Amino acid sequence: MENKENFFSLFFKGILIGVANMIAGISGGTIAFITGVYEKMVKSLANLTKKFGPNFGYLIQIFLGVGVGFVGASRVLDIAFSHIILEMICLFSGILLGGIWNDKEEYKTIFKTGKKRTYIISFLIAFGAIMLLTIINQLLISSDLEGITQRNDERWNDVTILQMVILFFAIAFGATAMIFPGISGSLCFMVFGIYYPVLNAMSDITNFSKYQDPGFAFNLIKIMIPLIVGGALSLIFISKPINKAFEKHRDICMYLIFGFLIASIISMFILNFHDIQIQFTWWHLLLALLVFLPAGFFASVLLHLSKLKVQKKREEKHAHEEELVSAEEETEVEIETEDVSK
Repeated sequence: MENKENFFSLFFKGILIGVANMIAGISGGTIAFITGVYEKMVKSLANLTKKFGPNFGYLIQIFLGVGVGFVGASRVLDIAFSHIILEMICLFSGILLGGIWNDKEEYKTIFKTGKKRTYIISFLIAFGAIMLLTIINQLLISSDLEGITQRNDERWNDVTILQMVILFFAIAFGATAMIFPGISGSLCFMVFGIYYPVLNAMSDITNFSKYQDPGFAFNLIKIMIPLIVGGALSLIFISKPINKAFEKHRDICMYLIFGFLIASIISMFILNFHDIQIQFTWWHLLLALLVFLPAGFFASVLLHLSKLKVQKKREEKHAHEEELVSAEEETEVEIETEDVSK
């Protein structure tokens, strides 16, 4: 029963990570960090070849969820963002704010005991990086450079070798960005002009009626191969330096993440401002602020508390097992002592 609970917990968190990666301005790495799987996920990726069985077993539970989140989110998000975009953004903003609240004590402790100037600079660098990406994306949208922001770009209806190469490197860069908490992979995809081709491909996976056309299926495969290979290779290679950075400079990494989190909230509103204006009503605003924002916040806090509860139970179980082992060893020593005295 415990294994099933662990599987469903990791699978659900994976779904959240997958969904987050499809939303401009929010990062799957951020959700991984907030849900408490980030550091172990990075460590498992970094040491995949050393202890393949346990690490792969842990990762597959998360990435199965990520896959479901990717495919499911493409359809659901399209509907949700078409009708309640402000509410959805406030929901994810609440999740991010809840993540900051969960780690507030660690941020305070680090700041009081460490190098304050370094932490402030780290925060500003991370914040500035996200805002720079956001500005670049907005400039691309305003100029519509070569139509890369078009939702339905016919150039992807028959993918060429060159497009597969571009897709491979763009996905590799985007996947690298995804693993950094706060850097939106979908935002990077928008900058490279592959966001809608990837979103459409994910949506088409479950559109079984289109599979009757052999050309459609073959084209979908040509998109999915560089997507999967580029993403997997990027995650494996980038995880090692990130793992080392967390081990040696956890304090600086925490403040980089802090900057990413704050900037992500602002970035989501900027990137979706045009659609928010179109859908805006006072009822939407009230619903977003009074229901969706608190719901996201409390969901994040409750998820954190449940994680702490599970950790506490495991620690208690481990301590009890150590006590039993110690008691058995003492008993064996006493028996040996009695035998010697006889």
